[in-house]
Amino acid sequence: MFGRFASPGPPNPSKQDLRRPSLESVLVLATSSDPDTSDASDADPAADTDASAAVAAGRTAWVELVHNLYDADALPERVAASRRAAEATRRVVAGLVASDADAETLDAAALALDAVAATLTHDRPRSRYEATGGLRGGVGAESQVWESHPFLGHSHPFAPPLKVIREGDHSVALVTYSHVYEGPPGAVHGGIVAAGFDMVLGAAASMAKRPGLTGTLSVRYRKAMPIYREIRYEGWIDRVEARKTLVAGHATADGELVAEGHGIFVAIPERRLDPPAFDA
Repeated sequence: MFGRFASPGPPNPSKQDLRRPSLESVLVLATSSDPDTSDASDADPAADTDASAAVAAGRTAWVELVHNLYDADALPERVAASRRAAEATRRVVAGLVASDADAETLDAAALALDAVAATLTHDRPRSRYEATGGLRGGVGAESQVWESHPFLGHSHPFAPPLKVIREGDHSVALVTYSHVYEGPPGAVHGGIVAAGFDMVLGAAASMAKRPGLTGTLSVRYRKAMPIYREIRYEGWIDRVEARKTLVAGHATADGELVAEGHGIFVAIPERRLDPPAFDA
């Protein structure tokens, strides 16, 4: 997971964070139709808290999408079609996992899927970064990079997908896992739990403008993470060092703690962000 390439330093949850959204922002719990409208917080500096506290208090609060995603209200035609195909594929996968269909039905499905695959398969190794600038810019990289992401991407059939937002100086990821991601009975597979932490902790490092790859990721599993219930991951900066950003976080289900995570993100040369080149 990468952060933006900019000067290091922790974010400052200022009034601007709460009341002036970027183009990537979404409104959560609005009590005013205009984010520039004056309210009690203008008169009382002590009222300028982070977005999570503002939401809890019933005030206007803006939370920002962390990644440079496509605008859902103005999708390019090809991206919209790709999302429809990915969603159809998710339904196929969900139907196949623990399917009770008979052999004849499964054989018919295999033939149909083979025909579809033949229209999409490439004859050489490919990277999802082809025809993009790679990950230069970190979370601000081209929208197509995130569209095909294995955990965020609406056009990636494996992606749940996670929705990652910024609340004050914390990153938050919201997701509901289905039986496709089930490990132990009724619970999310531990590797998927860890991948969610990788995303939300990396997002926290990105928000702090600390570029890096995951160097270390550790997860403490407190309770089984349930499937079919919304999971809320949350991450925040623990401390920073010269080349390292140490991030902590937790995951909850209906307010109940189910796991804790810690990550170390290490700065890398910018050239490592370029698309890979494969031998022909």
